[in-house]
Amino acid sequence: MRHSEIFGDSKWICAANDEICPIISKSFAISGVKRANINILGFASFVLYINGVRASDDYFLPLASDYEERNSPEGEILGHRAYVSNYDITHLLRNGQNTVSVLLGNGWYTGDTGIYREVPYGKKKLCFAIDIECENENIRVISDEDCIFCDSFIKKCDLNFGEEHDYSNFDLEIFCSPRGESVTLAPAPNTEYYYTDCPTDKLIKEIIPTVAFRNDDYVIYDVGANITGFPLVSSVGSSDVIKVTFSEDLSGCEPHPRHSHKQEIIFRTGGKKLLLESVFTWFGFRYFKVEGAANVISVKRIHAAVSVNSNFECDSDTLNWLYHAYVNTQLCNMHQGIPSDCPHIERRGYTGDGQLTAKAAMLTLDSESFYRKWIADIADCQDRKSGHVQYTAPYTHSGGGPGGWGSAIVKVPYEFLCRFGDASAVKELYRGMLSYIEYLDQHSEFGLVTSDREGEWCLGEWCVPANHPGNTALPPQFVNTYFYVKACEMLLRIAKMLGDLPNVSDMQSRIEYRKSAIKAAYYNQNNGDFLGNTNGANAFMLDIGLGDERTRERFIKHYEDNGYYDTGIFGTDIVTRLLFEYGRADIAIKLMTADTPHGFGKWMRSGATSLWEYWNNPRSMSHPMFGAVTAYLFEYVLGIRQEADTYGYKSIIISPAMNTPLGFASGYVSCKYGRIEVSYKKDGESVKISVRIPSGCSAKI
Repeated sequence: MRHSEIFGDSKWICAANDEICPIISKSFAISGVKRANINILGFASFVLYINGVRASDDYFLPLASDYEERNSPEGEILGHRAYVSNYDITHLLRNGQNTVSVLLGNGWYTGDTGIYREVPYGKKKLCFAIDIECENENIRVISDEDCIFCDSFIKKCDLNFGEEHDYSNFDLEIFCSPRGESVTLAPAPNTEYYYTDCPTDKLIKEIIPTVAFRNDDYVIYDVGANITGFPLVSSVGSSDVIKVTFSEDLSGCEPHPRHSHKQEIIFRTGGKKLLLESVFTWFGFRYFKVEGAANVISVKRIHAAVSVNSNFECDSDTLNWLYHAYVNTQLCNMHQGIPSDCPHIERRGYTGDGQLTAKAAMLTLDSESFYRKWIADIADCQDRKSGHVQYTAPYTHSGGGPGGWGSAIVKVPYEFLCRFGDASAVKELYRGMLSYIEYLDQHSEFGLVTSDREGEWCLGEWCVPANHPGNTALPPQFVNTYFYVKACEMLLRIAKMLGDLPNVSDMQSRIEYRKSAIKAAYYNQNNGDFLGNTNGANAFMLDIGLGDERTRERFIKHYEDNGYYDTGIFGTDIVTRLLFEYGRADIAIKLMTADTPHGFGKWMRSGATSLWEYWNNPRSMSHPMFGAVTAYLFEYVLGIRQEADTYGYKSIIISPAMNTPLGFASGYVSCKYGRIEVSYKKDGESVKISVRIPSGCSAKI
């Protein structure tokens, strides 16, 4: 939709001083209110108040998107959209004088100041339209030159690092009785406007933290698990400054400097007794340090309002930990409508991490509308001319590769189709998928994908264990050509479903050509290995039908003998799935539960409550990417799978893996028909299995 369809004659406005986080207000008189709604969009972040009352329970609006043109890669044309919020505010209005006030802060629109220091789209600005139905007339209140602004209590505001508030000379009554200067007009963004049902960030839970350490200068609190959100603090009036520092771990009796990620918030109270909390920034943390005279009321856990609609348990503490740690980590990385890599350092919707974990997230969480929105972001981040797909969606300048990252344009809509039975996304993005394959063709030599856009990264695998014997990290062209073939395999299924017979034949030819190129470059005829069978190399190739029986045997024996992962984020997923597919669930479980030198058991034993970025020496302790294997707890341990070429769990196969050390396992996933539940318990030579299938599904057990 265009501006006029959403906002009518409303104008984009801003404060004359862009250095501040302003409060923009407008007063109006009404009587006999029957109904009232507001359409509102504020860049970079906004909070809406009506008569001094916060108008919604949403946090960190607006949803992240590629709002408008700014610094797209040179010569590329991306898509742009902005998500408008709509609220029923009837209950907040009263007869007589009313005031709408909007607090504006920084965020993606005004420029990321993190490790990449992304340039801004523009300055903070606002547009709103209030439609009021009264007993005798209809009234529209719009943003225009009659609005006024003043400085707020927020003096510093940074999405990555935190905020600084100063209440010394600030009158909170200003939200109800505004005063200040006239606003100025701002340029309207050149974008498409949308409403969406994507879950916004909400208060999920209030937690009472425990005291981990206390001395005369500060107190350190423990929330009990890595979360996202912030504490609610009350000042006691005896100290002018309260400082809160956040960290995922401790170093002695201090926040660990490596895991604090420069996250902090400072409150200057002016000696007032106040309730204090962050406004525009969430923090990723387990521990927080409070300096100054303050009481901690609670900790607010905040992320996208996505519910958990699965469960898994068995007699392996490590697998139980993995399920819960993955779900926790994924939720911690669902903010502003994007699945991020981490909730603190970068907060970006990396297409590599996102495509890798899409299946696990869709299986374990009620995430259909969340991923429908992110698929639109992926579509926007594709160059309309070349077919190039960026490393993040929405686009911000970051690192990645053409295969494992760019293939998100095929993989995520395909997983969406499989999980939810909704073909709309693959239909809408189908031409873009074909264009992506053509882009990879233009960046290939002798059948191998050898480069990405000039000046960009060209990663293949990522986060292979450091200093591992025989570590090759796999050549990028090897990994990227694997993803080319996998994308073509998915496109082959999509083309068949859509009845696009010419592209069925084309995809078959492309697959065979690329496979022959990989085999010629990397296959050892003498022993059947690819790249020495290190870092999961044989698994990558077996997964696309290359190699022979020796390749398979050596792949299995390698992990049977080692008993732990030697793989990065993609290889870990592929190795685990193939072992299950080959009937070696015993080895797959062994890898998943290993506690040395690389494995989830090691993380569990360390006391982790979320998944790490690296097997060794983590930078971030809240990265979901290695958790992609959580999907196989349901697909293979419980055995809940779909029949080939069926979608949305209409036709199910129940076939739990029995050749594991597990004595029992139980759990469920949810689909549009209801819960699919499986549990089993071994008793000597017998196994008791219980299966519950919802009406509307068929199942083979």
